Amino acid sequence: MIRMISKQQQYGRRRPFNYQTFKTSQGLFYRWAARPTFYYEVAGITLVGATVYVYNLEQVPVSDRYRFNIISASWEKSLGESMYQQTMQEFGRKLMPEYTYEHRLVKKVLERLIPHSGLAQEDGWEVHVINDPMKNAFVIPGGKVFVFRGILDVAKGEDGLAAVLGHEIAHNVAHHAAERMSSSYAVMFPVIGLFWALGLDPGIGQMLVKFAYDLPGSRAQESEADYIGLMMMAESCYDPSAAMGLWAAMEKQEQDLLFDPQQKKWLTSTSLAVDPSTGLISKVYQRKQNLPKIINEPDIDLRGKCVLPGLVDTHTHVFLHSYHEASSLSQMRDESLIERTLRAGNHCRAALMAGYTTYRDLGTEGASDADIHVRDAINRGIIPGPRIFCATEALASSGGAGADVIKFYADYRKRALRWPEASWPGCAPIQFPPPGDIITGTRNPNLLLFGQDEMDAIVAEAKMARAPVAAHASSAEAVTMAARAGVTTIEHGFEPMNGSEAMQAMLDNGTIFVPTLSVVEQYIDVRPVLQQVKEAFKRGIKLACGGDTGAVPHGQNARELELFLAAGISLEDVLVAATLHGWEACGGEWCGRRFGCLEEGWAADLVAVGGDVRSDVKQLRQVQDVLKDGRWFARKGIFASLGSFLYGYDLGVIGGSVAAAAFERNFDNPSDEIDGAIVAVFTGGGFFGAALAGLVSDMIGRRLTILLGAAIFLVGGALQTAGRDISYLLAGRAIAGLGVGDLVMIVPLYQAEIAHPAIRGRITALQQLLIGFGSMIASFTTYGTNQNMTADNNAQWRIPLGIQLAPAFLLACLILLFPESPRWQIAHGRTQKGLATLARLHASGNQDDEWVLAEYSQIEATIELERAESASWMDLFKEKASFRRLFLVLALQASVQMTGVSAIQYFTPQIYASLNIGTTESLQYQAVSNVLAIVAQFCTAVFIDRIGRRWPLILGNVFNGIFWIVLTAVVAVFPSQPQSAQEGLGWVFIVMNWLFQLSFSFTCGSLSWIIPAEVFDMKTRSKGVTLGVMMSFAFNTLIGQVTAPAFSDVSWRYFITFVVCNFTNALFFWALMPETKKRPLEEMNALFSETQWFIPTAKTRNLGFHIEEFAGDIHASRAKSVGHEHDEKIDDRDQTAAMVK
Repeated sequence: MIRMISKQQQYGRRRPFNYQTFKTSQGLFYRWAARPTFYYEVAGITLVGATVYVYNLEQVPVSDRYRFNIISASWEKSLGESMYQQTMQEFGRKLMPEYTYEHRLVKKVLERLIPHSGLAQEDGWEVHVINDPMKNAFVIPGGKVFVFRGILDVAKGEDGLAAVLGHEIAHNVAHHAAERMSSSYAVMFPVIGLFWALGLDPGIGQMLVKFAYDLPGSRAQESEADYIGLMMMAESCYDPSAAMGLWAAMEKQEQDLLFDPQQKKWLTSTSLAVDPSTGLISKVYQRKQNLPKIINEPDIDLRGKCVLPGLVDTHTHVFLHSYHEASSLSQMRDESLIERTLRAGNHCRAALMAGYTTYRDLGTEGASDADIHVRDAINRGIIPGPRIFCATEALASSGGAGADVIKFYADYRKRALRWPEASWPGCAPIQFPPPGDIITGTRNPNLLLFGQDEMDAIVAEAKMARAPVAAHASSAEAVTMAARAGVTTIEHGFEPMNGSEAMQAMLDNGTIFVPTLSVVEQYIDVRPVLQQVKEAFKRGIKLACGGDTGAVPHGQNARELELFLAAGISLEDVLVAATLHGWEACGGEWCGRRFGCLEEGWAADLVAVGGDVRSDVKQLRQVQDVLKDGRWFARKGIFASLGSFLYGYDLGVIGGSVAAAAFERNFDNPSDEIDGAIVAVFTGGGFFGAALAGLVSDMIGRRLTILLGAAIFLVGGALQTAGRDISYLLAGRAIAGLGVGDLVMIVPLYQAEIAHPAIRGRITALQQLLIGFGSMIASFTTYGTNQNMTADNNAQWRIPLGIQLAPAFLLACLILLFPESPRWQIAHGRTQKGLATLARLHASGNQDDEWVLAEYSQIEATIELERAESASWMDLFKEKASFRRLFLVLALQASVQMTGVSAIQYFTPQIYASLNIGTTESLQYQAVSNVLAIVAQFCTAVFIDRIGRRWPLILGNVFNGIFWIVLTAVVAVFPSQPQSAQEGLGWVFIVMNWLFQLSFSFTCGSLSWIIPAEVFDMKTRSKGVTLGVMMSFAFNTLIGQVTAPAFSDVSWRYFITFVVCNFTNALFFWALMPETKKRPLEEMNALFSETQWFIPTAKTRNLGFHIEEFAGDIHASRAKSVGHEHDEKIDDRDQTAAMVK
């Protein structure tokens, strides 16, 4: 445990003994004892107390023990409700959703236990799973169950969890909370009163009651809960023996491990006290008693974890990212200083969260002194990261290693070194490379860049400035010379040192060896170097861990420790190299602060991992908690669919509005062309609105784009509602269409980017569900106004048009309360906010959640790769995978409109009129149709992530085509049938229309929004979705403009178009549409680039494995090319060599 000490938490003394108080109290007691009735009064009090005690005795179920209880059930329940509110206030934001596996597991076990608990099932049991690694669970009176995620890892299955829940429920069965309160009242108050009457300190009496009565009673209650819980498990058909394993595991989990580098020992039952004002450890002590179950803030509970001093990486480059992506020269050439600085901030955060609280940065590789400013930003708390010791730029002669070297020629070298602070402001270590051959197959002895006297001069001047010196040296000769000069550390040392004086020189001069094994592993055979490191360790040379991090990815620094272990060095010695020796490599006492060891007066830097690193070193990659300088770092869509509601409402309302008698009277019975134009200008506006959203969404973000669309729609809706003539109405429809086009483009994209892959289809399906819901509300509204308002009342059409302003206003007011897309945040450099948003959306705020970290890493990696090329609209057409996705999305959106859904949606009254069905009846039937569509869309939202995308799309079009055949036939034969048959045919048309709506809404309608939002990569997503929505509105406009005159001119023959299109749609998607169910958005690139176009004959591949394999191929090929580039450059002394980090 770590105890945070503040100035307000000083140890207090009790007030000095007051004789007058004692004298007064003694007088009162003795005066009472001197009364002649004293013994009778005592006897009476005793009798009353005994009567109350006996009267309130109860028998505990199962165990049959008698206990004293004066707390009524209603009082206990009200206390439980108060406790519940406090618990929810503390942990409410960490609750896991009901659909998670953990929540369902707890609920399943609880439902089996409750019937055998004897507690009323109608109490309304509630399950809450808290996303926290704490190993704990409790049940609050009233049936409120709280289980911490950490206990599930210990329980390991239903039987173990049943033991936990059975024990906690048993406390409620036996009413232990009420019993403890009753005992406190019955014993505590009389004892305290007696001590006061005798003039003694009441606190002594309270302590006496606690140790003599409460603690033994508490242990007895725990034993009783164990017994009742085991009986409950047995009756519920769980294995009671699982409780034994659980208790053993809990006992093991309660043990903590703390590594002491000074003694190379593992300590247990150890607590630290930290002073946050200084960031130093104020006390380290062995606990003599167990800690309570729950540690209150600000203390930090690390029980069951393995605690290490903060790790130190002594050879890093925060301004470099992985060489697998680009060489240092390419990074300097292709990336601006601003971009490199932003990357550096990300690297620092990744390092800190990987447990590295200190970085020794040995060169910015062309970024001048920018590392100093990153260091200062961390120190000021602007960005998170390790403390950094900066070298800034290397000292080297012409031809020296490093892309950014300062070249000091012989005549000026010593003179320049006399003012190190002026030359390199704010630098701590100084680095210089004696040889130019950092990594090369054959050493060129002529590549030594400094002579012995020059090295001596560099080190002497550095020591005068109290600056440590890091020497990049690979050859044995260079290592020997640098060590004799007195450098602090030798970096690399790849070449064989056997038979040379190199190791002896390092040993004699106390030089620390930093072999940078992680980067060695990338480019040459690491095995000989591992043997050399082992030999150096055997000789007593101090080792420090530095992986040349930057050349290898930041955040994966633990690989260096794993390679040290592979060299045959013990875990304890490796941890010393990664902590205490790291401090010495950074300058030791020159650093101004001690770190790398958990001792009093040292920096409060520590790392906690979830498992025992002694048995599994991979646990070093699973950092859960980081403390740096006393500061704790724990790695911890429906509303937007209102935009779709607006779209659906406007689609549904216009048909009923233009058919209203008051509308026709007010606008002088507009022609079919005007009716078509009223529909078409809306969808035409939507076309341009989608284009607008595509242009601005990447610039201003998803939320502001939604706000913009809602604001535009409000203007258009107001013009429609207040329109005095047809020009107002047309202008309002066009502007409203502009806003809706913006919304229907950005809303599904936003939903897809914030949704978990497991429910992404369900969330994005809300787009179509809300469209259907809007249409349903519109149909009921227009029906109601047509039924209840006369033809001379313009409210008959103004009210339906005006209602759409309400959800638009609500959306505009509240959208900023919702989170921005985490992918957009990460893509725009707001990585901390992006990670926090991912955690809030998918893990109840826990940024340490494994899935959140994996998704964050995948998003970040994808965006980094996409940044290599600037995104443009032409990318959708130039890249085969992007064009394939665009082609499918455009075809999908066009095909949806060609199913005929818009024709029926817009012109229901006119079509029904051809079947002798009146306006009122047609609005009734369309209302039923919209209700059925809502049912189908709800089913889609529930089942789409189970059944997938491909086959629902195919079968939906097949059934649509079948229903259109019947609809077309009915309209074709209707006029020639006798009146007695026409009524039956009318009902056939109505029922087929309902079935069509069910089929379309369950399949094509929802999928037309799901698929475009999920298939594109981050670089092209907004552009691809924009073009898809524009295609939808283009065809929507076409259908809206053509349907009225076409139906008037060719009648039923117009519907043959939809019959043909539905069947060709099904054939098209059977041939070309791959399945995208539950794939992360970042995997879509691989899906569409690796899967052949003709899907029925495409081979099924394990795409995730294939991607990793593909990444490994890239890794190897780039490593080879970088090494080749390095070999070519270092052979020419007249050019600056590229130093491979």
